[in-house]
Amino acid sequence: MKKKSIAIIAIVIVLVLLIALVMPKGSVTINNVKSEKELYELASSYGYYHDDIPDILKIFISGPLVPFAILTGGRSFMMNTAAMNASSSFDMVEEAGAFELDSSKSASSVQSSSRDYSKTNIQVENVDEADVTKTDGYYIYSLSNSDVIITDVNDINNIKIASRISSTDYEVPVDLILYKDKLVVIYEGQGINDVDDTYSWRYYYDKSTLVRIYDISDRYNPKKVKSYEFDCDYNTSRCIDNRLYVISSGYIQYNNSDKKAFHSYYDDSTLKEIDLKDIKYIDGINSNRQTIISFCDLDNISKDVQITDYLFDVNNAYVSRNAMYILQDDYSYYDDLDLGELLKSIFSLKGIFGLADFESGRDSGRNSKIIKFDFNNNGSLSYASSNRFEGQTLNQYSIDEKDGYLRVAVNLGWNDGAKVLVFDDKLNLVGQTNMFGKNEQLYSSRFVGDRAYVVTYRNTDPFFVIDLSDVKNPKLLGELKIPGYSSYLHPYDENHLIGFGMETKEVVNRDSYGRVSSTSTYTVGMKMALFDVTDVTNPKEIAKTVIGDSRTTSAILSNPKALLFSKERNLIAIPANRYDKDFQSNSSDYYSSSTSSYMNYWKDYVSEGYLVYDITLDKGFNLKGSIEHPDCYKHVTDIRVSDGKVYIDYDYSTNYIDDYSYRYYYRPTILIRGIYINDNLYTVSQKAIYVNDLKTLDAIDAISLDKE
Repeated sequence: MKKKSIAIIAIVIVLVLLIALVMPKGSVTINNVKSEKELYELASSYGYYHDDIPDILKIFISGPLVPFAILTGGRSFMMNTAAMNASSSFDMVEEAGAFELDSSKSASSVQSSSRDYSKTNIQVENVDEADVTKTDGYYIYSLSNSDVIITDVNDINNIKIASRISSTDYEVPVDLILYKDKLVVIYEGQGINDVDDTYSWRYYYDKSTLVRIYDISDRYNPKKVKSYEFDCDYNTSRCIDNRLYVISSGYIQYNNSDKKAFHSYYDDSTLKEIDLKDIKYIDGINSNRQTIISFCDLDNISKDVQITDYLFDVNNAYVSRNAMYILQDDYSYYDDLDLGELLKSIFSLKGIFGLADFESGRDSGRNSKIIKFDFNNNGSLSYASSNRFEGQTLNQYSIDEKDGYLRVAVNLGWNDGAKVLVFDDKLNLVGQTNMFGKNEQLYSSRFVGDRAYVVTYRNTDPFFVIDLSDVKNPKLLGELKIPGYSSYLHPYDENHLIGFGMETKEVVNRDSYGRVSSTSTYTVGMKMALFDVTDVTNPKEIAKTVIGDSRTTSAILSNPKALLFSKERNLIAIPANRYDKDFQSNSSDYYSSSTSSYMNYWKDYVSEGYLVYDITLDKGFNLKGSIEHPDCYKHVTDIRVSDGKVYIDYDYSTNYIDDYSYRYYYRPTILIRGIYINDNLYTVSQKAIYVNDLKTLDAIDAISLDKE
């Protein structure tokens, strides 16, 4: 490169740095959609659209480092710098009041009950989560294909269906929430807007979230008292006391021929429009997708449902008693660029002669955006702050809030290891660990008090203990390496955890000269492990059990709500299914492909049962027995109990589920959940409910949920 060219580049760099130092960082980060035209442009494109800003000006409002982007030709850098400039803390656009709630209330309290019964396995105390089965100790509420079943279990010797709530052909119930004498049923609907058929691919995604609320004061005669529907896929929901929040997200639907984007929803039977002023987007976030958060007061359902509509996607969500956090995966290359990193990169030999090679993001920009909403006194949401960070979370258990600080466990890349980050209440990053688990992937994490427990995996299962008592200086305290991996961690007590995952065996491959050429792993069975972290510098696996073989797996690996656990009763129980083919676990597999492989629709069940264990610290896991439910592909004509055993009669003349697409693409899990009520165990599937003695597992009663 000629000296003259180098001098010009150096001058430009100096000017860029001077501009970066003197120019104020952008403060306007929340935008209201101003017109139908703007909303349509946002919906029909993957970039950003500003209705009243000329294109040439967009370059200069993106941030002080844009001239550098022009120099390197990095358009994606320009598009993301605006949000980067405000990444430390977005300005609050609405004043959020403190969300004061009566902690004595429970979101699932239905009536004063003398019965001891299990609750849904939730993450945050008194923040109830939806599930496919609920109970109040006297009735069980469950899903059976397209129906919601309310089962009377007052008499353990004579359980019976109290009522059945049926849905239409285009609605599928997916979740339930129970609050006092109200049952909330969340459906996946067909979609409420007519999308231009020139975009036929959108029909595949054209699903809606439908919420129906039933008054179940009379369990034998439930009455629908409210419903509302949004044109986005259902994501998750929470119930905090009487306040129901449902999160849905998806592409903004639009009709290309009319140049119109849809922003309508149903509240009861009335079609309403979301006001444009209530549709907001954040600079730097792709905005052809929307996230709708609905709020309904279950104690006053006559009020209209309240809507929060932001034009971003949702890949993960965490809800505490104080706030809601929405996370969106981000694959842009330059989100983590800061001035220090820029200077370090530029003023190096490679930087001077290779500006276009500059790249800050590890693993091609595997990053995340996080948006925080505060709860107002009336239960509505207010935008509080936002930030970006390097890495991505796995699930809701990657996130935890304590004493005003948010702790987040992140996967840095396909095989780049993990970190734990700590943010303050304004989402400013205040502390982080060094990278750990290098060349491995994050498989599970759990926060308990001032500690974080993290599992990474490639060929072995490193179990890390991290001290978070000093939020500005989190430290890695201990590490344990064992075969296999855990994809879910559950606290046993403050010094012990239970891990659920797969047991694997490492194989060393050698060439013809006997030299190691590669290593690989294969699954030998599912496992539960008990970890002792009393000595945080020396965590130990004190017990484990391997279940089945390489054809065995469980819903617990991807949905912790499938767990039934009681430390007081020394009880742990999980569903387990067995397939006709082995499951492989390769070191190159990512978390979702390994732990969710039981959902592979091309493998057939051989059997599925419910495994019940005693668990103690001194004896570990002791299998008491298993309970097997009816085949979901056959119609049950009769279920009866004799001498502590269940006998089933099927109609073998026809296959109960014979539609190919339903069987392989929408096939339900056979066994759903286990519940204890007093000293009895109720196992609930889409086909039946069994009652067994919790001590002996002898069958007491059973009922078919199939329609006659």
